[in-house]
Amino acid sequence: MKEKVLIRISVPIANRSYDMKIPYDLTVGTASQVITKLVKSQSEDMLPLSKTPVLWTSDNGSELDRSKTIREIGTKDGDMFLLL
Repeated sequence: MKEKVLIRISVPIANRSYDMKIPYDLTVGTASQVITKLVKSQSEDMLPLSKTPVLWTSDNGSELDRSKTIREIGTKDGDMFLLL
C-alpha cells in the first residue's frame, strides 16, 4: 500500500476547495495533472484550467517545483495548495 497524504486543494477560479489523499511519491507535475482531472470531473469539465496546471503553496504563494515529489517538498497532512 502506498503512503498517502491528505491535502486541501483550493481552486480560486471555481471558488471551491477539495480534500484529497495523494501518494507521497508522485511528482508535483503528475499530481497537478491528476488533481486537475479530478476537479474537472467534479465540475462537469466547465472550468477553464490550464493545460499545464500549476500547484502553488497557499502559505507563501510560491510555485511548486514540478520535478520534485510530494514527499520532497515536505507535504504534511492538512497542507493547502492552490491549483491555477
